[in-house]
Amino acid sequence: MNRFVLGTAQLGMAYGVANSAGQPSFEEALRIVSYAFENDVRYFDTASGYGESEATLGRCFKQLGIEKEVNVISKITELPGSLELLRTSIKESENKLCIPKLKGLLFHREDTIKDWGNGDVEKVSPLIEEGLSLGVSIYHPEYALKALEIPELTKIQVPCNSLDRRLDQAGFFEKARRLGKEIYIRSIFLQGLLLMKKEEVPKGLSVAVPYLERLDVLSKELKISRKQLLVSYMKQRYPDCFLIFGTETLDQVQETMALYDAECVLPSSEMKGLGAVPEFLLSPALWPK
Repeated sequence: MNRFVLGTAQLGMAYGVANSAGQPSFEEALRIVSYAFENDVRYFDTASGYGESEATLGRCFKQLGIEKEVNVISKITELPGSLELLRTSIKESENKLCIPKLKGLLFHREDTIKDWGNGDVEKVSPLIEEGLSLGVSIYHPEYALKALEIPELTKIQVPCNSLDRRLDQAGFFEKARRLGKEIYIRSIFLQGLLLMKKEEVPKGLSVAVPYLERLDVLSKELKISRKQLLVSYMKQRYPDCFLIFGTETLDQVQETMALYDAECVLPSSEMKGLGAVPEFLLSPALWPK
C-alpha cells in the first residue's frame, strides 16, 4: 500500500513558516492533485478549517473525474452537540469535496477527547456502524496516549519528525501497533523549518540552527540531501504509518514523491547525535509570531 498522503492545508490558505509561494492558484492545485493521483497517491488530508482546501480539492476531484477513487480524511473543530449536527457537518464536507463518502473524520482539537464518555459514544456509534472511521488530531503526547484508549477512535494523527521524539519516548507507536490503530504522521518537515537554509530561519527560531547544522553534517556523511535524509528517516522508522506531506507547488510534490520512492537505507544510528530539543521548538503554536 502507498502510505504517502497529500496534505492540502496549503491548497486552501498560505500555510507554513517556510511558505514563500503562498496559496497556489486553482490551476496549480489541479496540477498537484493530478500528479499525485497519477503516481498512485489515493489518500488526501484536509480540514474544514483549512480555508478553501475542501472546496479546492472537490473541484480538482470533479474536474479529474476521480471523486469515487480517492480516500479523503477531513477534520472538524470539535464534536457537535448532537448526532444530527455531526451528520450535517460531515455532509457539508462531503459536498464540498464532491465525494460520496469520507474515508475518515478527525476531531481537530485534541481536548475534544479530554472527558470522553458515554454521551460521546452514543453520538458517534451510529456513524461507525455505517462505516465511517473516526479519530483525532493530536498535539501533545498525553492526549496521544489517551486517544489509544478510546475504542471509537481508530485513526490518530500526530506530529513527528527527526527532532520530535516525544511519542517514541512515550511508547506511543509500539502501543498503537498492538492495538491496531491507524496512525497518520504530519509535521515531518516541522512546517518547513527543517528544510530552511540557516540564514533564512526567523530570529525567533534561531535555536533551530544548530540542529539544521547537525542534519547537514549527517547529510554530507551519507551523501544525500537534507530532505532525502528527513524523508527516508520517517519512512524507515515508521513503516506502518501513513506519512502526510504538504506542498505549495507541483515541483515540490514531484521532488518529495521522488525522494519517498527512492531506495535509501539509513544506518540505525543516523539521528542519535541530534540531542535534546527545546519543547517550544517542536510546537509551532508556541513559536513567536
